[in-house]
Amino acid sequence: MRWPMKRFISKNRVVLALGLLAVAQLVVLGFRLESRDAPSGSWFQVGDTLSGIRAFDSSGQEASLVGGDPTVVLVFHSECGHCEDVAPLWRAWKTASGPDFRTVAISSEPLKSAKAYAAQHEWDAGVWTVEAGRLGGLEHGLTSRTPWIFVLDETGVILAEGHGRRIVELVAVLGAETREVSGT
Repeated sequence: MRWPMKRFISKNRVVLALGLLAVAQLVVLGFRLESRDAPSGSWFQVGDTLSGIRAFDSSGQEASLVGGDPTVVLVFHSECGHCEDVAPLWRAWKTASGPDFRTVAISSEPLKSAKAYAAQHEWDAGVWTVEAGRLGGLEHGLTSRTPWIFVLDETGVILAEGHGRRIVELVAVLGAETREVSGT
């Protein structure tokens, strides 16, 4: 008669352990949802800020995505086949758009490679690099998807983000922001 009682107690322990695990997962989820303003670095979204990104400009000097002007960030990598498909589209867009805002092409590869790739595709943009080695870091989160575009306001807050093929649609947000500010 003792044997069925042990099985009952053993099953209760398993149920109790599963219940505690479920509670722990809910607590972790709650913390993630609560800290939404601070990006984790893995996936940036509209409303997150890129002001903490440590980037280097074409001369190797530290640079900031907070520039006082709206900024379009073109994220690429020279070994990305999709970037190769989108590169002519980015060149045509920049040629047609004019200098209404700052445009930065940014990559996680060495500066020499990034500059050569941008020059090959005749991009009229500053070429920057980031050190994206730390998985989960802000720089890794910025460059983990290519070709990708981030449209930032003057404080580095993301107004729009998406695949590189959507450049015209994404950058149109800047026109809408300008109209809202001017009241037209």
